[in-house]
Order: sequence, then C-alpha cells, then structure tokens
Amino acid sequence: MASADKKQQPDSIPISSLGPQQLSKLRETLAGEVEDLIDSHATLGRLATRSSNAARAVETLGEAKPDQPLLLPLTSSLYVKGQVAATDSVLVNIGTDYYVQMSTEQATDYCRRKVLFLQKQQQAVQQVVQDRRNALGQGTRRRAARRQTMALTAGAAQAAGSRLEGLAPRAGRCNSLRQPSPGPGLARQALPARRCVVSTPSRPWVQTAPRPVQPARFSEGEGDAGDAGENRVIVVTSGKGGVGKTTASANLGMSIARLGYKVALVDADIGLRNLDLLLGLENRVLYTAIDILDGECRLDQALIRDKRWKNLSLLSISRNRQRYNITRKHMEQLVESIQSLGYQYVLIDCPAGIDVGFINAISPAKEALIVTTPEITSIRDADRVAGLLEANNIYNTKLLVNRVRPDMIQKNDMMSVRDVQEMLGIPLLGAIPEDQQVIISTNRGEPLVLQKKLSLSGIAFENAARRLIGKQDYFIDLNTPYKGVFQKLGEMFSS
Repeated sequence: MASADKKQQPDSIPISSLGPQQLSKLRETLAGEVEDLIDSHATLGRLATRSSNAARAVETLGEAKPDQPLLLPLTSSLYVKGQVAATDSVLVNIGTDYYVQMSTEQATDYCRRKVLFLQKQQQAVQQVVQDRRNALGQGTRRRAARRQTMALTAGAAQAAGSRLEGLAPRAGRCNSLRQPSPGPGLARQALPARRCVVSTPSRPWVQTAPRPVQPARFSEGEGDAGDAGENRVIVVTSGKGGVGKTTASANLGMSIARLGYKVALVDADIGLRNLDLLLGLENRVLYTAIDILDGECRLDQALIRDKRWKNLSLLSISRNRQRYNITRKHMEQLVESIQSLGYQYVLIDCPAGIDVGFINAISPAKEALIVTTPEITSIRDADRVAGLLEANNIYNTKLLVNRVRPDMIQKNDMMSVRDVQEMLGIPLLGAIPEDQQVIISTNRGEPLVLQKKLSLSGIAFENAARRLIGKQDYFIDLNTPYKGVFQKLGEMFSS
C-alpha cells in the first residue's frame, strides 16, 4: 500500500524545463491563486476583527446594570431601543445564525479563542501566498532572462545588418530640384528643396542618410546622456485603461524637453484623444495625422509646438469627420518623417486595449514603457502586453508603477512596488505615488513637472525622465507615507 501511495503522488517538474507557453499558463494559474488567497486573507482578517469586537462588547456588558437602556442593532445601519435584561448570560452566534446561550465568561473565552484561531489561519494563508509568489517569481526571472537574451540577440543582428548596409553600394539618383510625387502630405514636408536625397520605390520621401542629431547641451555637472545622438521611439502602453498612460506621456515628454532634447508626443488614440488637454493645446489642434495622410496639410502644420517649451511638439491621430483605417505602414511613415525633422525622442501614447489600435501604435517603436498600478487586474493586463511586445520584437521594455499608496502598503492592503516588479519581471523605471495634484494639473492643462513647487509625484516623474535618457538618478523612498507641513507640525506638538 505504501508503494501504491508513492506511485500516486505526482512527480515535481522544475520550472526551468517548461516551455514558453507552459510557463505563461503557469503564471496565469499562480496569479489567479494569489488573488484568491489574498481575498481569503482579507476575509479572515475581517472575521478576527469582528470576534475581537464581540469579546470587548461582552466585557462591557458585564459591567452594565439590569434595566439599563441600550441600542440593539437590527442591521448594519438600523438600531432600536432596548434594555439590559441580564448581565450573567448572553446569546453567541457560533455560525450560520445558530445561537448558543453562554455565560459572559464563557462567551469572552469563546471569542478570544476564535480570534487566535483566525489569526493562525491568516498566518497559514500568508505563508501559502508567499510560496505562490516565490514560484511566480522564479518563472518571472526565467522569462526576464529569456527576454534579455532575445534582446541581445536582436541587437547584435541589427548591428551586423547596419554594418553590412554601410558596406553595400547605395543606389538611387540625386534629386535637387524636382522630387517624385509622393502622394501623401507628409511626404512633401519631409523633403526640403535643394537637398540631395536617395529615392526608394516604397518611401520616396524618406532620406536614407538623415542629418545627425546633435546631443543636448547641459549645464555644468550633468554630463552627457547615453545614446544622445540616436533617435529613440518609445511607446507608452499598459493594456488596461485608466492607469495613467497619458499623464505619464505628458510629464515624461515635458521633462525630457526641459533637459534640452527635441521631443515629439504622438497621441495614437484615434477615437478619444486626451493628450492635448493635459498639455493645454486643445484649442490649437487644427490638423491631425489623418489630414496629413489625406494630403490636406503638411507635417509641420499638424505638429503643434508647446507654448512654454518650443522643443516639445504634439501630433494627434484622430478622426473628426469619417472613419479612417490607420495601418502599421502609415504609423511607420509618420514616425520616420518626424525623425527626419530632427526630433530625438518620439513618445507614442498608446490607446487602451490590445486590438488594432495597439498593434498600430507599437509598430514603429523600438522601446516600450509599460504603465501599471499595484492592482492584480492591471498587473495581469501588463503581463499580457509584455508578451505581445515580445511577439512584435520589442524587447527593450521598462516598468512604471503609478498611483502607489505607501500607507496602504504598510497595512498590507496594496502590493508593494517590489512585488509588482517581481511578478512582471520588467526593469523598473520609476514609481509614482498617488497625488491629488494630478487632477488639478489636468484641469489646468499644465503637467505636474511645470509646477513651481513640485509635489512628490512631480519629482518622481522628473527622476524617471532622467533615468529614461540614461542618467543616474535616485528612486523616491515610498516606504514612509508623505506628510505635509501641517502634519509634521502636529506630530511635533503632540510629542
């Protein structure tokens, strides 16, 4: 019988032997179990608190006198008047609305023992949650290692291809006065007059040898940024709506522009554009990218320069009259034309979801910034988006955790930033605390980083922008809740 029982036990399988699909399925299963266990842990906590309150109520009842008036709860919000009939015995609900008469001493002891039992069950559930998270972290680390290996391989292949392209002879003819008719309006803007360009059959308006981008000038002590001479296209995405993609795009773009770089923000939400509202440019948007593709305007007419920082521009991709099908080729052509104007950073604000709009928005990008919140639903969507980015050969991804509540983290009511990073396995760019100034700045049409007195979230956005361009900067300590001046003064006087 012992041998039969041993044969019935399943053999353990190491995570390193699982394939990509099996590993993804395991991650989904473990994430679902962690979510259920967290709910069970919270339920046990509420029951323990209720039993502890019942024990204190029984102790208080023992001190009462007969015929003393009191309020009896009929529901959670409805009370009726009553009187104390006896103080030596009470009715105790032992479960499923079944009541047993006990003395006050027995009832108090019963409630205390129930509290201890529930607390032990909480500790057991907490241990199981930790085990599931460790298993989830192992799978995440393996996935992150595979992602890094694929990124290095893709980078090496791209470098080898660029070297071969440099050795190959260039074909084409020099057009100095007349250019072939490109069709769309964006083609006419990308080609200035009397400039020698090489024409290609697919994109006759794109220069094969664009002018080198000059690195930004910094003040003393700041140094040079990494990859300052290269154009970077970064898509800001999440999968889930309402996590702060547009807010992150506006503040990161403004911060990078303030550092001296030339930045273009592209609002890729065709149906619902909001990036112009956060920048205060809603009244200046006359043309969109669809007007460029229709040939009704030039690229420089649709690019709206910010009124405070001239090196920051906005391009909206929205339809005003009829449905227009934007393709991946259109997005790539738009971004290439923007880069030909000398923009060093192109930030694409991706729409919510993973439908056609998402695929079109990520098509011209080489890097991705995944925005998420410390919620299990947002984390699951972010994990799904990370897989789709890998499937589209975007391996250089970074994580931005938004709307962090340090006070809830201390009470174990919210996952910490480290927990989110371990579950996703993506390098952390920054953590943005919850801030009511976000609503105020949105209504004013002014990004957080432009406020004269920066809030904690504004400082976090600036630090994240500096790390995004390659500078070393510190992470804000979110272990202790942020306290204002009046709260600090109150603590001083109370102590």
